[in-house]
Amino acid sequence: GTMEGDEGINHSTAEGLAKLKPVMDGGTVTFGGQTHPADGNAGLIVTTAAKARELSRDPKIAVRLHGFGLARAALAHMPEATVPAAKQALAQAGKTIKDMAAIKTHNPFAINDIFFARQTGADLKTMNNFGCSLVWGHPQAPMGTRAIIEVIEELALRGGGWGLFTGCAAGDTAMAVLALNDHVLKGADLLPGWLTGKLSDFAGLLFFPLLCTALPDTVLALTRAPWDPTLRMWKAVTACL
Repeated sequence: GTMEGDEGINHSTAEGLAKLKPVMDGGTVTFGGQTHPADGNAGLIVTTAAKARELSRDPKIAVRLHGFGLARAALAHMPEATVPAAKQALAQAGKTIKDMAAIKTHNPFAINDIFFARQTGADLKTMNNFGCSLVWGHPQAPMGTRAIIEVIEELALRGGGWGLFTGCAAGDTAMAVLALNDHVLKGADLLPGWLTGKLSDFAGLLFFPLLCTALPDTVLALTRAPWDPTLRMWKAVTACL
């Protein structure tokens, strides 16, 4: 069958959340600030540039991958790892957080985004505009893929610009990727030359399967399916030039 929307979404109020007991005595984290277990999946197709343009509803759109980050925080400080990962990706592209038109995070806990915004200066109110792991649930590996696809789509809706995805993972680690949605395909120079050979650090990371297909000189061409705001169904096609 077809799902009409994401399951597991609970409506709440600030007053209701304030009544929840913290997980630890004297703490601030409650069950109202974390995600829920969920089933889900996401996928990408690796194909040629010509096929990607053929499948895309807007073949003029190209997405350049400009920066990557991988970091590890101290033991049991997983939410903090997204900050250095994002800073690495931004530094590789020569950009700042203020340059980002869209920011998407894998945030199984609300504290992840609060910490990230305080440390980077990101506007908490403009992050994750169309949902995030906190809302969707946590089916493990697909979360990074879905979030990146939604960053690409949000940039397409905005007419282009820079987007950042960052997310925590097991072992107090985090990964980040910086993308530029450019509405003109420019051929084999879509990625800077320094990127060659930089992706081996991500090999085998099931949490972030997109990076395993993001080879040098790769274009992400997006196809947008009819969608309901509560169930964003995207398809991304990677075209290796």
